[in-house]
Amino acid sequence: MSFVVETTRKTSIPDDIIYEIIEILAAEQPDTLEEDDPDTEWLWPDEELHDPPGRLQVKKFHTLSSFCLQHARKHIFAEVNLGTNIEKYTCNRPPKHMPRLNHQLAFFEEHKETLPYIRRLSLDINHFESRNLSLQEKLHDVMVQLSNLTLLKISFHDTAWPRSFFSTSKSVRSALQTLLRSSQNLSEVHLCDVSNFCLSDLVDAPYLQCLYVKETTFFVDGVKIEVNGLKKLKLHSFRKPKYFRHFVNVLVDRDGNGNLVSTLPRLKSLAFVIQSSSELPIILELVNAHGGSLEELSFEIFLNREAGNNDHSTWLNEMILPRKQTLQKIWMISCVEKEEQNPFAGLCSTLERMDEDNVLAELDITVQVQTDCDCTLGDEWLKFSRVLGTNRKWEHLTRVKIVVVVADYGRPDRSLQTALDGLRNTHLKALFSRPFEFELRVRTVIV
Repeated sequence: MSFVVETTRKTSIPDDIIYEIIEILAAEQPDTLEEDDPDTEWLWPDEELHDPPGRLQVKKFHTLSSFCLQHARKHIFAEVNLGTNIEKYTCNRPPKHMPRLNHQLAFFEEHKETLPYIRRLSLDINHFESRNLSLQEKLHDVMVQLSNLTLLKISFHDTAWPRSFFSTSKSVRSALQTLLRSSQNLSEVHLCDVSNFCLSDLVDAPYLQCLYVKETTFFVDGVKIEVNGLKKLKLHSFRKPKYFRHFVNVLVDRDGNGNLVSTLPRLKSLAFVIQSSSELPIILELVNAHGGSLEELSFEIFLNREAGNNDHSTWLNEMILPRKQTLQKIWMISCVEKEEQNPFAGLCSTLERMDEDNVLAELDITVQVQTDCDCTLGDEWLKFSRVLGTNRKWEHLTRVKIVVVVADYGRPDRSLQTALDGLRNTHLKALFSRPFEFELRVRTVIV
């Protein structure tokens, strides 16, 4: 009698192949059916959002080997949200068994080896947590170890920024100061709902390039300050007009000799949202004070609730024309609620007045057509094409893009979208043969 002995040959997958598998799974949205129409999307996202999309798929690899653990952590902890009762539709929400900030900090205290993998951190701090000295100390100790942090978001729920006592003790404020002064990676900070943020905290921040501000007020702790690293300032809409007025007042305030108290000498890019015509002159104050070297200007104009034809060419003239020799990119979103409104909000008139010595290289325009509204298909589009028809005037222009977003809530058909897309064969046809790259896209958003 003889026996046949079967042996299983163990084969190992090379690490470089495993690495590629992890990277592919991380970037892939799980269980997602392909859209029939790539130009149609839904306004509301899934309740569970992850960045990267396959973040949870990658998590399964962490127990296989130390190599897999290292590369899985790179995706699992790349973006982290810390806070109590974080809302739905928040990317990478904390696990359900760690609902409060103190639970989340305890996890990172126990697993300090995960901290170097965090590249984007969002802090949602309520009033009680901002005044809890023990919790602030734990938060500080975690934050200062984030050596690879590139983006920090701080939401304070309209709570006052810690005063000088907290800047010297361990707190979120002192941790921010430490990171801004020592980390070469932290280049972007978002401030949301912070009352009386001390602008001086950003002074000694040589690597900070971008500041995003939402519902936040500033104060200056000193005679004169210079935020010398900042290149990009992004302003979200302010719900309270007095907050916006106060914010701009701090940045345009001048001393007895007429010199600015706060200066942004390296500012190259400004982005903002306009939701009231009363904000137009206030923004202009800010641009005139700090926009002498602006290269990029991004703005969203949502004045659909106000009467008028949506023509803001006078304001655009004052905003753009004095900066024609430095402004290289204009990115604009306009809102259309009535057919007679100007989809370009008066920008064509401003472009028409620009001289040949302008350096504009990119023009990116998004027109948002509101629910159940029509959009003109007439002369405004033809004027845009004609304005860009002179070669000698636009020798630096390399790219022009128009995106029309049509909000759909029970529209009977897609006739408007079809007609708008048809502009490529009529009013906008000439732009496709111009020396610059031209793109027209019509999208539908289901609201």
